[in-house]
Amino acid sequence: MAPEVRRELSTLNRATADGVACHLVAAGMLLDDDPPAALRHARAARSRSTRITAVREAVGIAAYHCGDWAQALAELRAARRMGSKSALLPLIADCERGMGRPQRAIELAAGDEAAQLEGDEADELRIVVAGARADLGQLEQALTVLSTPAVDPDRTGSTVARLHYAHAETLVALGRESEAVEWFLRAAAADVDGVTDVEDRIAELGGSAALADEYDCLLLDLDGTVFRGGEPTVGAVETLAELPSRALFITNNSSRGADEVAAHLNRLGFTAAAEDVATSAQIAAHLLAEQLPAGSRVLVVGTESLAAEIAAAGLEPVRLASDEPAAVVQGSPPRPAGRSWPRRRWRSGRRHVDDHQRRQDTAVGTRPAARQRLDGGRVAGRDRRRTAGGRQTRSGAAHRGADPRRVLRAAGGR
Repeated sequence: MAPEVRRELSTLNRATADGVACHLVAAGMLLDDDPPAALRHARAARSRSTRITAVREAVGIAAYHCGDWAQALAELRAARRMGSKSALLPLIADCERGMGRPQRAIELAAGDEAAQLEGDEADELRIVVAGARADLGQLEQALTVLSTPAVDPDRTGSTVARLHYAHAETLVALGRESEAVEWFLRAAAADVDGVTDVEDRIAELGGSAALADEYDCLLLDLDGTVFRGGEPTVGAVETLAELPSRALFITNNSSRGADEVAAHLNRLGFTAAAEDVATSAQIAAHLLAEQLPAGSRVLVVGTESLAAEIAAAGLEPVRLASDEPAAVVQGSPPRPAGRSWPRRRWRSGRRHVDDHQRRQDTAVGTRPAARQRLDGGRVAGRDRRRTAGGRQTRSGAAHRGADPRRVLRAAGGR
């Protein structure tokens, strides 16, 4: 339970405080799956104490989820008068919409309190105002509200996902469906918590044609996508067998050649030849071949498969630094005891290609709409270092308007 709620409850006697706390926690836990039950718990908490701000917030938010706009509006206004620190204005404005007063919602968004909102809270209000404009038939104005200011394209979370979703739905209403698909795709990329039905909307707008039919070639990741260890991903073999497009299997594992990868795929039930596989070793070899004269020596830090790809590209693979190579190609991270020659070669100006680098962006945070991005990737310290492989991963029914879960979960400790 949030510290500020505990402080409020400390003004009650122990038995009453415990009862109120239990009902608040239950309301927070039930909000998504059973809003009426959440509302019953919130009302039970209110019956024990009407002077606790968090209790009035909880009743208002649960009523909002139930579509009881009048009760939600009354309780949220009461909480605000009692000094609530939560950003309740988006919910209050959306209640005005729900009661058939979209113009009032727009007026609330133009006030001083709205100007103080930042980040997700400001975007929640944008969603509500855009909905109010749409209620009035002002679709172009709604689109302007959703478009200004522009959103960071790398941002994720439930709020930005719903913002993009609202943008897409407005475009659909304007008859601009091809543009809408682009915004639905942005919503899908941002929706790491699955709060929208964006995948269904994309399928609806796509009609009967399969997405794969629009492309001549599909680039497919391997471990974790088409198979997991020694087992194919459920449905992957059958799905790929039915696709008319060519499948090109991509891997950043330089330890195996294309023929070995194809053989592994065939053992799992897929149909693949060596020419259907692209490895980071192949890409690294071609990258070096474009920059070095034919026959140049390349110091290989990796498997024989990597060395074979270097040779196939018209370069001479070597294993010793004393062979004075023109470049270094690195597969798996080198760990020779007592040696630091790859670093010396790099620092001395030799071209260095890392065909196994990975970069990972992980989303963390205490709530979906407030995530931090931690870059766990390695950053090359010299411009001469290039990467030929690697991957980037990111940690995927929309609410009517503002997202009330953030406030109630803070109160209920979820």
